[in-house]
Amino acid sequence: MAILTGACHVDDARNLLVAEFLKTDCKQLIFVDADLRWEAKDIIRLAERREDVVGGTYPRKQASEDYAVILGDAKEKGDVLSVDGVPTGFLKISRYAIEALAEKAEKYRDQSGGMVPVIFERAVVDGVRFGGDINFCRKWREMGGEVFLLPDLTMEHTGSKTWKGNYEDHLMAEKLGGIRWAIESIRRNRVNETTFVKAYAAAGNPFVADPTFYLSLMHLKGNVLECGSGLSTLYMAANGCEVYCLEHSREWAQRLVEQANEMLTDEESSRIHIIRSDLVDGWYSRVPDVDFDGMVVDGPPRALGNRALCDRMLPRVKGMVITDDGFTDIPGVRFERVNDRVHIGVI
Repeated sequence: MAILTGACHVDDARNLLVAEFLKTDCKQLIFVDADLRWEAKDIIRLAERREDVVGGTYPRKQASEDYAVILGDAKEKGDVLSVDGVPTGFLKISRYAIEALAEKAEKYRDQSGGMVPVIFERAVVDGVRFGGDINFCRKWREMGGEVFLLPDLTMEHTGSKTWKGNYEDHLMAEKLGGIRWAIESIRRNRVNETTFVKAYAAAGNPFVADPTFYLSLMHLKGNVLECGSGLSTLYMAANGCEVYCLEHSREWAQRLVEQANEMLTDEESSRIHIIRSDLVDGWYSRVPDVDFDGMVVDGPPRALGNRALCDRMLPRVKGMVITDDGFTDIPGVRFERVNDRVHIGVI
């Protein structure tokens, strides 16, 4: 392993590391930038790849989600993509590729008298300005090589804050849409708060719950009583819960049926049990005669009912109670705050 510090010019630093690599008998060189975090298993995956040039990508340090990769006319080849360019922050290069590029590269003499091949360098080609990493990829492709991207890596890019993402998830989210992708992520056990942030933006509903609320629901198992239907119903059903949903609105009950038919499998839809129930004296007039492993309180609407009356159901609940909108006045439940809107209680 070699660690190079104090080099303000990134391309020069990479070329110096290449020169050091060529003095060894190592079979491959892996670049890892200091501002990245990654899972240990993924650097092993990278090292085990047979491709000459293969890397991962990570979120750019910016507000909108975007990734450092030049797709070009990308082609799927097994579990990798053949692309025009990848960043050097998490990149494996075979000895064969380095030696082939070094043979053709201009060289300069370093302070110790050794010769350093200039493989990485910024360049202007046909009026386009290339950074050192993308220009490296361009030169390798001009020699007949291919550049590959391993898309299924979860990485963090740290600066003024930390940007975390998985490029394969990002592509699927764009393809499926935020809500469908959230459901698919639940099926794959690949859920994090970002999953529901995307779904939140895609919902187009000013009353949709906080993303943290949806993430909290992933802790629920078994039979769940839900006060008020919504995306939460779909997410819990996709996560394997039997959801008994109290809903006073015929419109919202019908909407839930339509969404379930559209987005869930038949098996997942069969886990949703809608109890259409008018509100009487502030609470649902019909409740299921079932014992529950958890309860979710996001209804009835404050203007029409009294959510505190859900304490009538507590004798049938033996687990966790999750509330939205900071609602915590349920007798017999000790709540802990997740954020200003979401609280989790234990009976």
